[in-house]
Amino acid sequence: MTDTTNALVYIVDGIPVPVADSRTVANFFEKRHDHLVRDIDKIITDLIEVEKPDSILNIPNFGDIQNYFIKGDCIDNRGRKQRLYYLTQDGFTLAVMGFTGKKALQMKLAFLSKYHALEQELAAIHAAEYRRMQFETRQAYLMPYHSCSDAIKDLIDYAVDVWGAERDAIDPHYYAIINYNINHAVQVVKGTRKDADPETNVRLGDLHRWAAEAIRGGIAREDHFDTVFHDALGKIKLYKTLVLGNRDRQNRIASDNVFTKRGIRRIK
Repeated sequence: MTDTTNALVYIVDGIPVPVADSRTVANFFEKRHDHLVRDIDKIITDLIEVEKPDSILNIPNFGDIQNYFIKGDCIDNRGRKQRLYYLTQDGFTLAVMGFTGKKALQMKLAFLSKYHALEQELAAIHAAEYRRMQFETRQAYLMPYHSCSDAIKDLIDYAVDVWGAERDAIDPHYYAIINYNINHAVQVVKGTRKDADPETNVRLGDLHRWAAEAIRGGIAREDHFDTVFHDALGKIKLYKTLVLGNRDRQNRIASDNVFTKRGIRRIK
């Protein structure tokens, strides 16, 4: 946790946004802390009241009270535990709305400046962390992707060498069809395209891994190459079914469709 002795606004463990505490706010605005806590209690009561359906104002979407005020505690000069609130920027605005005068305005601007500066700092940190996660999951996705490509190549060689299939009849169709279904599965499950974010990369990696395992298992059992191919598509369908769970029937029906070289068909 950031040292609060010289900070107007800081980060508290477990709170995802910058906050100021009510004791610091009271000190800077030359108010009694217990009075400020009392005022915040009243604001919270009013926030709950205006959210009620029968409220005269009936203002919607205030959201969780913790978007404004988070309960905490502190130790006073006598060593006693006292109530304290952490104020988000919106909570700070509500709490000091009634403070007037030139000095109060200067204090408001000082606090808001700190809120904005820390929000920008956090945004930069989060962006860097997101890029790191995206890179790492992308690298993790590439390993199963190449493994799946190698498995498809082995399947094509197996079909030609063992079953006498015509290579041109299945290559590059097997690559295109399996990869199409994998990308389609991710879009159905998450509504995003390849490489959209770290979670998508993880899903792509899982699907390539499942397909590669199905192909290698079928070859090891000496199944017919077309059976092996459709088993791999079946694994992709199973993944979609497991992830989709209890989504609406329309999405579940759409997820049952797979693309083959003959067009759209349903895997039984």
